[in-house]
Amino acid sequence: MATFASLVANLAHRSALGFFSLYYPQSTGLVEASVALFVCDCDRCFSRERSSTLITMWTVLTSLLKRPHNLILTWIHLLQYSLISPHLTAQLNPFYNNLAHYWIGMAWYFQEGNGNNLARIDLASGYV
Repeated sequence: MATFASLVANLAHRSALGFFSLYYPQSTGLVEASVALFVCDCDRCFSRERSSTLITMWTVLTSLLKRPHNLILTWIHLLQYSLISPHLTAQLNPFYNNLAHYWIGMAWYFQEGNGNNLARIDLASGYV
């Protein structure tokens, strides 16, 4: 429920900033982003499952910081990880398990259009 509320607040934040055409009252998007972070903090305080809470917080925070065209990749990466993870943890040595997760993370990094060049660093999320 907290994930859904946070993502609705994120959608309101994106529409307030004008990334897509959805009727939304004039706003700067600050209140909507604050609501998303507040719901994440409430979920963190009252949840008993720490791992799912961390994944929820990571998803909401990256959704607020990423550019709109990369948001769908976040959900595809989470789906991909949920399908691959049970097979990795059951069959691999811990070293190779960590190595596989590292490779998956690097593949996701480059899938989002990032690179090894300093000129490709996206500074927009630092201002958010």
